[in-house]
Amino acid sequence: MLDQYDVFISYSHEDGDWVHDWLLPKLEDAKFAVCIDDRDFDVGVPSVVNIEHAVENSRKTLLVLTPNWMDSEWTEFESLLVGTSDPAGRKTKLLPLMLEKCQLPPRIRMLTHADFTVPEQREMQLSRIISAFDKVQESTRARAIVIPFVVFAMNQQEVNQLLSKEVFDDHTIALIERERFESLIEILLEQGLDDISKFYGPAREDWRPPIASGATIRDIIAEVVKRPDTLEGVVKRLRQDVQFMQDPSLISPQFFSTEFFSDDITESGRIWRQLRDFGYVLILDAISMFHPLLRRKLLRSEFGGNKRISIAVISPVASDIQSINQLFEKEIFPEMQQAFDRFAVELDKLCEFGVSDVRALNRWLFFTLPETAEKVQGLTASPARRKKMRAELGEPAGIDKVVFGRVETA
Repeated sequence: MLDQYDVFISYSHEDGDWVHDWLLPKLEDAKFAVCIDDRDFDVGVPSVVNIEHAVENSRKTLLVLTPNWMDSEWTEFESLLVGTSDPAGRKTKLLPLMLEKCQLPPRIRMLTHADFTVPEQREMQLSRIISAFDKVQESTRARAIVIPFVVFAMNQQEVNQLLSKEVFDDHTIALIERERFESLIEILLEQGLDDISKFYGPAREDWRPPIASGATIRDIIAEVVKRPDTLEGVVKRLRQDVQFMQDPSLISPQFFSTEFFSDDITESGRIWRQLRDFGYVLILDAISMFHPLLRRKLLRSEFGGNKRISIAVISPVASDIQSINQLFEKEIFPEMQQAFDRFAVELDKLCEFGVSDVRALNRWLFFTLPETAEKVQGLTASPARRKKMRAELGEPAGIDKVVFGRVETA
């Protein structure tokens, strides 16, 4: 998730006059976006939930330390530090400001504080706080909005199993599966697609849709993502200032295809649950739907009726080829009835079947990524879902390291 504020001020209302009359104007004059309770908290929401949301959506949390704060705020704040799966991460966001001498708890005492107890030195101490923000901004200026993608496409090994018909030797596979595939091959041959193996590579993201003139699905997604107008649409949807980010590389597609279709049921099940709660973009290769074992994994993920998931089914040929459309609608789409109903009955723009040229795919990605990003980044997700995603999804290494809905590229 994008940080909506530079700083959240945690203070006792007994010290509210000083905070509102001195500290808040100083920070806002320095062009900081400040979150403060009596202006920015949601009415009717439990205080602890508002505080958690403020901490998570701010680059730093400024603690105005006084005996009053210790008496009124520390217990609630401590529960957030203890209850999170990453207490150390939250502590790195804390900036202690000691306004009045007080006995600090160990969790706060270990942090160096800015000393505001001497009024004549407050301007100098404020400059220390501003300097701390500058360092944070420098180290985190290259951030990205992470959008999870899952590509349902065969890898090279699976397409070889399908073409050799070895996959149909599995005793759990019905005879009709072989007949379906043979019908598909006949239609593809009529359309000049005599070797489908050339469209697949070692990874699922290496799939080259026949409609895409040799481009991989990874390349197609990257081309759309790096468009400046895609970034603008995403940032507007996230209710951020478009000027906040100008680098199109700040939208980062992250692929979970390998884990999603893992043979390890524990691993794949974990990913299904996490992404099902948080949302993702699912790109489906219609030909790969004829690999019965791979299709079985997809259907077990129960993706169809989840409106947090954006779905595009890519056809291998032009949309006016009736024979292949009829084959898909008769043999495959009924097994994806909930997803197909989203497309055909509900006219859900996030669910598209039969995409048959790369321009149509580009348009679909362009128009759906902003709404998908909003759901994935958690603005429409509950705090519990956001916490679950942070705790369970883990932190992939390298450029795609997930940091609570964004990646660090620095």
